[in-house]
Amino acid sequence: MKVRNIVFDLGNVLNICDLDFALKGLSAGSNASIEEVRAFLFDTDFVDRLDSGFISNEEFHTAVQSGLGWREDLEALRKLWEDMLSTDHEMVELMVRLKSEGYRIYVLSNINPIHLDLANRSFDFLQHTDGAIYSCECGMIKPDESIFQHLLNTFGLNAAETIFIDDRQVNVDAAGKLGITSIVHRSYIETREKLSEWIPTLR
Repeated sequence: MKVRNIVFDLGNVLNICDLDFALKGLSAGSNASIEEVRAFLFDTDFVDRLDSGFISNEEFHTAVQSGLGWREDLEALRKLWEDMLSTDHEMVELMVRLKSEGYRIYVLSNINPIHLDLANRSFDFLQHTDGAIYSCECGMIKPDESIFQHLLNTFGLNAAETIFIDDRQVNVDAAGKLGITSIVHRSYIETREKLSEWIPTLR
């Protein structure tokens, strides 16, 4: 396979997402236990609707107030939600290296408006990408195959020339159905080793 395009997820690939930090922060600022916060976010489609752009920041704040008894304002919620993210410098360096070697680099991320605003302000490494598809902007979300097709159509990518890197097996499986070679990211070392199967300079 001739690789021309490499697509990275953001959360837990190029970024480290500290979910426990967010759960503890939401619990500390509300009347809910950590287990109740986790259930509120993940036992429903709430996070998917947030990441799909169907819930605004203001609606997110209102929902957290009513659902968890959140006592702080929107800015406090925004700061907590932003502070859960940090950069995985090894993965970013790998991405930048691949860009310098002539590969086209893209981002495909399920991302909420708060994190997208942070990315646009602070993620300088995004300047090295050739394009990005964000769920909250396009109204589609992984693992729906439509968002992968949207990526291919938007940037004119050939699936057979594309590698996708994501931390969730379900997303990798969905991309594979469209003929995109995909890697489940668990660590920098493992992902680099898998990439070396198609990229000789990484061997």
